[in-house]
Amino acid sequence: PGDTYLHAIQWMEEDFAYLPIEGITKAAPVRIKVTGHPLPNHWPVAFQSVGGMRELNAANDPPKGKDFKRVKVVDANHIELRNLNALGFRDYTGGGVLVFRPKVDLTGCSARMTIRDKVGGTELLSLTTANLRLKLDIAEGYIGIVLTAEDTAGLHWKKGVYDLELTGADGKVTTVAAGAVTVGNDITT
Repeated sequence: PGDTYLHAIQWMEEDFAYLPIEGITKAAPVRIKVTGHPLPNHWPVAFQSVGGMRELNAANDPPKGKDFKRVKVVDANHIELRNLNALGFRDYTGGGVLVFRPKVDLTGCSARMTIRDKVGGTELLSLTTANLRLKLDIAEGYIGIVLTAEDTAGLHWKKGVYDLELTGADGKVTTVAAGAVTVGNDITT
């Protein structure tokens, strides 16, 4: 309570997309060439069928949690894995695909998040795009939760449950996330 709280949720398509890898620079950080990629910064990606530099390849097919790494977008044709030093990796010999879930298009959408004392219980807090407590970043594919220090200072409850719903441009309502909320030294969703 009394601190500003910012949290971003990435909403992704269910199915994976695959793009061919055209080159990998053996460097720190490692740089990958994927012409015309649509990735925003910090988007999770995995790699499959990379020739030579097998250290990049996902351990699972389809890729699972630890197989994904966050990217830094260099430009429309290159990404970097900022926290990955590939200097000791084998040489890249060709091939491979970049695997990711595309971001959901948030154009024309609105969002609402309701925090209650229990499932179906009393509303404790309402966050919406209309009251500016939720923000949609269309370019980056994020749903942002924004609570000011004044907002959190007014939280006089300790635990609750939430659901985050997105209303699409077509009027369809989809639950994006749900779970528990605890108010303490920080807010955890």
